[in-house]
Amino acid sequence: MLDNYRDMGASGDVIGAFNAWAADYDAWYSENPRLASLELAVLKAIELSGRGVEIGGGSGFFSLVHQSIVLEPAWGMAVLAKAKGLDVIVGVGELPPVRDSSLDYALMVVTLCFLKDPLQVMRRAGIMLKPNGLLVACIVPRNGPYGARYIDEGRKGHRFYSLAAFYTVAETMNMMRAAGFIASPKVIASLGPVDGPAAVNPSNAEEFGFACVSAFKQAID
Repeated sequence: MLDNYRDMGASGDVIGAFNAWAADYDAWYSENPRLASLELAVLKAIELSGRGVEIGGGSGFFSLVHQSIVLEPAWGMAVLAKAKGLDVIVGVGELPPVRDSSLDYALMVVTLCFLKDPLQVMRRAGIMLKPNGLLVACIVPRNGPYGARYIDEGRKGHRFYSLAAFYTVAETMNMMRAAGFIASPKVIASLGPVDGPAAVNPSNAEEFGFACVSAFKQAID
């Protein structure tokens, strides 16, 4: 199964890591309740409605907020999400087994940094979404306080961060535009100058530790 996902574009190393340490990854949320709650508050502040999917939804911690479908390639993580009562699809964002134009939103929470081709995943998300559907990408900004810390830990061999490529807010918005989306002028962020959630300009969002960028699928007349 891992070889098949690798052929589709997902990293077998990343999938293997999340399979091997799924329980440890999920435990982070209970071991860091303040950080987890602040990140969760950002997601709650975003106006999501209807039926949607979390791409790379992991153990389902964030999917629970809106009862999103979890699309997750790592079996170990998918099992944890299923145990939370969520609908789970084992698959990759590069080739999601989801009907075209069937969803109201697609969510990626700290997923971009683990993708081999995030632009391809965004384009596929656009195919899954209905016209005017919403794509939300929540990232740890590369130049923010947490981005710098995680990059340093990755260089030292951290089992997850060593596999990650962190992006700036501007890079994330540019990818969304290249994938055919219209980016929102405001970014919802936390873990920065204020705990948040705060609606800030994209140029200021880089100062935060967690930022969610929203973009709408362009409707075809």
